[in-house]
Amino acid sequence: MRGLSSEEARRRLQEFGPNALPEEPEEPLWQRFLRQFQSPLIYILLFALAVDLALWLAEGAHGVPLESLSILVILLLNAGLGTFQEKRSEEALKRLKALAEPLVYVLRDGRFVRLPSRELVPGDVVRLEAGDRIPADGVLLEGSGVLVDESVLTGESVPVEKGVGEEVHAGTLLVRGRALVEVTRTGLKSAMGRIAALLAGMEEEKTPLERRLHAFGNRVARWVLLLALALVLLGFWVEGFSAKVVLFAVALAVAAVPEGLPAILTLALSLGMERMARRKAVVRRLAAVEALGSVTVIATDKTGTLTENRMEVESVVGPDPEGALLAMVLCNDADLATGAGDPLELGLLRYAAKAGLDVERLRREYPRLSERPFDSAWKYMRVTTPKGSYLKGAPEALIPRLALPEQEKARLLQEAEAHAAKGYRVLALAFGEGEREEGLRFLGFVLLLDPPRPEVPEAMRRILEAGVRVVMVTGDHPATALAIARRIGLPVETVATGEDLEDLCDEDLLEVDVFARVKPEQKLRIVDALQRAGEVVAMTGDGVNDAPALKRADVGVAMGERGSEVSREVADLVLLDDNFATLVAAIEEGRSIYENIQKFLRFLFSTNLSEILVVAAGMVSPLSWA
Repeated sequence: MRGLSSEEARRRLQEFGPNALPEEPEEPLWQRFLRQFQSPLIYILLFALAVDLALWLAEGAHGVPLESLSILVILLLNAGLGTFQEKRSEEALKRLKALAEPLVYVLRDGRFVRLPSRELVPGDVVRLEAGDRIPADGVLLEGSGVLVDESVLTGESVPVEKGVGEEVHAGTLLVRGRALVEVTRTGLKSAMGRIAALLAGMEEEKTPLERRLHAFGNRVARWVLLLALALVLLGFWVEGFSAKVVLFAVALAVAAVPEGLPAILTLALSLGMERMARRKAVVRRLAAVEALGSVTVIATDKTGTLTENRMEVESVVGPDPEGALLAMVLCNDADLATGAGDPLELGLLRYAAKAGLDVERLRREYPRLSERPFDSAWKYMRVTTPKGSYLKGAPEALIPRLALPEQEKARLLQEAEAHAAKGYRVLALAFGEGEREEGLRFLGFVLLLDPPRPEVPEAMRRILEAGVRVVMVTGDHPATALAIARRIGLPVETVATGEDLEDLCDEDLLEVDVFARVKPEQKLRIVDALQRAGEVVAMTGDGVNDAPALKRADVGVAMGERGSEVSREVADLVLLDDNFATLVAAIEEGRSIYENIQKFLRFLFSTNLSEILVVAAGMVSPLSWA
């Protein structure tokens, strides 16, 4: 095997392009600044500024135009503060990105060389080891006992066995074994690239604050212009054409417009953004601060968001718990000291260590004499020691090898299925004298689960008490999702899978509390259905599979530590500590800001109404005397 030649690789790189997702160019500062003026209220103030300056110039530009300067200062302060805060948030997110581009071992000209992953092309052969991120879609050429964590794409918390000839996807993680992968798709044509293309065709949703302000600004602008026009026509009818009449109308428009609103909104949202940043929540869009306070439904991912994204032993069930603990230590390839190895096997070692076993001492006392490594073909692993053989594997693979009557074997298989139906990953443990794989003694079942984050149950209680509904949306097994939902205190009445969604109308979909085995496109449909029902939706997630729904939601919330770069780029809020409780604090902060904005609006309109009455009376009174 020689791999591609350097010349052929260069040709294919020109043909297929780099193995990277296209990055949107950074918005120039001047565009970011001008975007702050996109509001009907700002348009009225700009119009009033233009008219006031025109009249000042028409009258000879005598004195200082204090009214114009006041309006201009308010506009510039508002735009400058908004631009500054958004720029600071973007800088914080940039620091989350890797400082160096990932490098991979690629077979070129008959030898492995280390190259940037963006230089990969279809046909390249890549060497991967445990812990490596798979850089492109490809097919396994070599590999034994390969285990791949696909949670970033599928939401599945349990790693998947892969054999020679099977496909692996860009962005997933090789957690066990070594592999040679032939690259088949790169860049936008990879699994990650297809999701990125889906994102590119989506329009960014406005936040509830932006929608309400737009509608409010339109109403204010309509009434202000009608009132000003009525006064101008009345003045022209009584006095004829006069610049003073126009000046009065402009004064009325400025008095009616809550010119302090943009500045106060920007200030309130900026201060809220600062407080959230101190609590490890980075807001990418200023208006998203208030939108958090308007959230009525949280559609949350499970893996890595509500859970720790690692398998832990819940309990050991069986006739010989001590023998089971010994099997968990000896029939195991992981290294607890360094954290290297299969995440599932590391979970077994952690449980044994908590139970008081000295892992290193036991391995020295009972060295391996022979072994059969785990393989998906036989679905179990055997290690033979001077004490005997210990086996660990799938219940359906080990139970038929037990020295038990057929009726008892059937009962054990039913017991394993019952545990699996409750959401557990079930392993069987067995022991045999000497080096044997038949006529074994049953030691017990190991029940594993991706545990909830410790802070999630309390955060869930606070969110539900605040009147916010929580819906779980995951790619994991429905039984697993239901088990986690019950553990964190999420009330569940209805569970639906991705297949069920095909037969559900939007009204029925709104009644579902847990969605399992869903695809990225189906997450979009869930968010759309909730929004059409009038809900303000916050979507949390950390994987590439969550990105489209994050972008469509009213507030997209991504995880900063475990989250993929794609999910962080499209989110409105990034939780730097991946802590679900931080989201609760952000919602509380958003609600506080929303209440403050409402109080300010009431105060502002009470004062503006008096200004309108004074100006209108001042204009109408002379006209009535005329």
